[in-house]
Amino acid sequence: MFHKRATSSLCNLFQVLAARMITLLSSMENSGYPTLSNLGSGPGRDTDRQSPATPFVGAGISLLFALLPLHSDAAECRAMGTAAPYHAASSQAERVLDRLIKLDDVDDNMFLFEVKRPDRELRKDVIYRGLFTHSLEQAWAAREAELLRKDCDGKYQDGEICGMNFSPLTCAQDYSEEGYLYRTECLDETSATITMRWPWIDRPVAAYRLLKQGKRWVLDGVACLPDGPAFNTPVPAETARQ
Repeated sequence: MFHKRATSSLCNLFQVLAARMITLLSSMENSGYPTLSNLGSGPGRDTDRQSPATPFVGAGISLLFALLPLHSDAAECRAMGTAAPYHAASSQAERVLDRLIKLDDVDDNMFLFEVKRPDRELRKDVIYRGLFTHSLEQAWAAREAELLRKDCDGKYQDGEICGMNFSPLTCAQDYSEEGYLYRTECLDETSATITMRWPWIDRPVAAYRLLKQGKRWVLDGVACLPDGPAFNTPVPAETARQ
């Protein structure tokens, strides 16, 4: 019991210190870099695959993401109690997640960034960096490299399926024209676990862990439900419930 309480206290202390560090770095950001709150939700996917306006992020914040350790215990966040029905994104964390998913729907290059394909538009990396923690980016890249070695001898080949053939952010090969529904499973001052489903599917298709870095929510973990791959996060049993 003492060990559990001590561990929890240390985790809480780290979260407070990390938040203060990020607040300090945020104040040093170049004013020309808008924050994640400026990211528009964007329209549904169109035939021209036009991307909505996306934010640039400060170099100091991105550097801190790379230095932060993995927040590995998703169960630390406070359970929400009685399960609420799924709904359109409403809380700040849910709205950030919704914007990320809709950006992924319309921007092919974002998928290439997630899996670190060498043929992506590298100049756009600055647009996406800071939306995800470094640990999540590493988990996505490691999975892609594993599949690439297994299926294509470590090299992308024309006409062959090499690497992930689905979005590791949405856990799908397609997108929903009717949007997405969300439910916050647990929440505290610095983390949130949220499940997502499509309007016509009666079960969650993915669970997400977001961390609050200063005043900004960033995506830290994705688990494809019910039994798909998990990236930088375990799949707590309660998040897979109907």
